[in-house]
Amino acid sequence: MPIVVSQAKKKPGAYGGVVGQILTGEGYGAVMQKGSTLKPFVDKAINALRANGTINTLQKKWLPFTRVPVLK
Repeated sequence: MPIVVSQAKKKPGAYGGVVGQILTGEGYGAVMQKGSTLKPFVDKAINALRANGTINTLQKKWLPFTRVPVLK
């Protein structure tokens, strides 16, 4: 979904309309060295940003596919 939406913005009309998406459960992540001492701090920061709504706000602003309706 992210690829199709971003390409559709670059080449309007090339892919037809994007009218919906199917939830696949895939996610995004970060990679760090196994056993990194930074992990607890990164986890804490991400959880705080999720709890206060910042992650949701950033997703809506910067990830256009989050605004595509989910097909049920």
